[in-house]
Amino acid sequence: MKHIVSFSGGKDSTAMLLMMVEQNIPIDEVVYYSMGSWEWDGMVEHIEKVKSRLPKNIKFTQLGNDEIIQKEFEKFGFPSFNIRWCTRVKVQALKKHLKQNYKKGGFVQYIGIAFDEKERAKKKWVKETDKFPLIEWEITESKALEYCYANGYDWKRFYEKSISKRMSCWCCPLQRIDELRNLFINYPEKWERLKKLEERNNCPYKFKGKKSFFRGATSVFDLEERFKKELKQPIQLKIKTWPKK
Repeated sequence: MKHIVSFSGGKDSTAMLLMMVEQNIPIDEVVYYSMGSWEWDGMVEHIEKVKSRLPKNIKFTQLGNDEIIQKEFEKFGFPSFNIRWCTRVKVQALKKHLKQNYKKGGFVQYIGIAFDEKERAKKKWVKETDKFPLIEWEITESKALEYCYANGYDWKRFYEKSISKRMSCWCCPLQRIDELRNLFINYPEKWERLKKLEERNNCPYKFKGKKSFFRGATSVFDLEERFKKELKQPIQLKIKTWPKK
């Protein structure tokens, strides 16, 4: 039976991996999927740091690359609730890798879901061989982040500067409106890249629909106009609760 860690690179999966190594829990391979230039700046450095500190007997495999992401983007445009191709390419790549390298039923997969979100471990996609150490150890998202900080991992202070709990793609259109407002205000260079992405693909950033958080805004430029108007009047921004390094 092989032991595979499904690694996203965020605070929860990083804490899980570090704790497993600390407790000498068997690990044969760590599998990570890269979203290329869509990832936050601190992720590349973080991944290299994690790899350098892993015991040499643990194999680290990186799937995905910028070429794949750009190809999917040219074909489908920005991901949406109806077409979440970003999730699809990750899941398919992981399934293909496991199928090619391990016998069916011959491995255990460790997934970094924190205790706060233990209900996610009851979803239909969960297999009998999937394990959730953070839930078992009752490690919450805040505890996971504190543990990472204590071990020298800070993602270039992403969790301090952002209001997001997720270190997903910086250009994700499924972000909440306050997260996108934060992107516009605090990351102007990325906002400019986002506008260029929309212009290049000639596809609206956010489709209208029942689950729209954007109250009718369909493009990055619409959102920019909204944020500019909001900056002229007081805004009650979300209070951050993440621990400081």
